[in-house]
Amino acid sequence: MTVRPDGPVCGCGARGCLEAIAGQEAILRAAGLPPSTGTTLATPAGPLARLVERAVAGDERAVNAVRTAGEALGVALAGMVNLLDLDAVLLGGMFALLAPWLREPVQAEMATRVLGARWTEPQVEVSRLGWEAAVRGAAGSVVNRIVQNPADHMRRSA
Repeated sequence: MTVRPDGPVCGCGARGCLEAIAGQEAILRAAGLPPSTGTTLATPAGPLARLVERAVAGDERAVNAVRTAGEALGVALAGMVNLLDLDAVLLGGMFALLAPWLREPVQAEMATRVLGARWTEPQVEVSRLGWEAAVRGAAGSVVNRIVQNPADHMRRSA
């Protein structure tokens, strides 16, 4: 999803994609931290922990990296809210860990860009599941499919 047409080149080859500005590697890079990939990236013990430590300490580069990501995320979410007429958005995964610095710029962009915001401003909430939200959601969808149709799962497992 393009959020800044003149933005950085994304891995997909396009410019200004949300991933190139608000993705995990992009935020780490903008904060001056080595971008790294892997399964621990968005966990409290991974590279994101160093970003949070720096932001808590008031490191300007870290805070600005997260705020810039929040602005881009706000642009993208405003488009989704306009399209789907949502009352709220939920920040989960790594965004839940970054919520203290991310939430305000997301909310500000949505207040400016959501068509109905003058009457009812969409809320930006933080998942109580924190950084585990996306992983639990993915696991839950797999379990739900198995519960809904166990015979189909058994055929695939054989």
